[in-house]
Amino acid sequence: MHQGTASPAMIAMPGSCAWFQQAGTAAASIGSDIFYVHLLSLLGLVVQHCSTWIITYSDQNPPDVFHTAGVKKRTLTSYCRDFYEVDPFWQVSRLRRDAEVLTLETLDPSVKSARYTEAFRGDAGFRDELGVLLPSTPGRAVSLFLQHDARMFSPRDIAAVRKVMPLIVGMHRAHLSTRTDRQPVPPSCPPSRAGDDAHDPWSDLATRLTPREQDLIALIMRGRNTGEIAQALQISKGTVKNYRLRLYRKANVTSERALVSTLQRTGMF
Repeated sequence: MHQGTASPAMIAMPGSCAWFQQAGTAAASIGSDIFYVHLLSLLGLVVQHCSTWIITYSDQNPPDVFHTAGVKKRTLTSYCRDFYEVDPFWQVSRLRRDAEVLTLETLDPSVKSARYTEAFRGDAGFRDELGVLLPSTPGRAVSLFLQHDARMFSPRDIAAVRKVMPLIVGMHRAHLSTRTDRQPVPPSCPPSRAGDDAHDPWSDLATRLTPREQDLIALIMRGRNTGEIAQALQISKGTVKNYRLRLYRKANVTSERALVSTLQRTGMF
């Protein structure tokens, strides 16, 4: 997972030099692992916001957070561990199959839980979320989110995003045509429930790891630290840390020591 640092959003209306420059950057990244990060940056030029997320939704697996910017680590951790089950956008993605622009404030109350709208929103420190749902295959969607900490997204904000949706959707489809998995990253599998002996979280772990995650594990098993892994994989230290978090979720562990211990015990790597 990618993680960045958000700065105050700069608005650049479609047709401006800044808009065309970012559109070109997004187009040039079609087919790459960071395409959606550039696409989100393009979307973010349209509407003021304080933080961003990219989440892969699936009918079969929990939401997989692929990228964040301006989001505190504890907020990301609490979402992945405690609140993903009540994410109302995940509920909506299961019901709709077309690309859409939605906001938390205007979602149907039937899909919104107080645990999310009060507990998580209060802890995360945002007032409203604007989400762009981009279906990829049946039962899966890539979702781009902008969050605002001071106000609700207005009808004018929503209209501005809908105005650029043809370009956003067109680039998304072009990207999918280059990807055999039709996702930026495979969704994570749900953590096992405590005391559930019916499922061994390690039994099929190897089949659920992406090539990059396998590279990361190989380096971890060699005792490489975060800086060395970042240099070897040519990614930032923050990205390494976020890959670790996703690995812990898939492996149902909470630390690198537990991950290494289990891998050594099972002899998987």
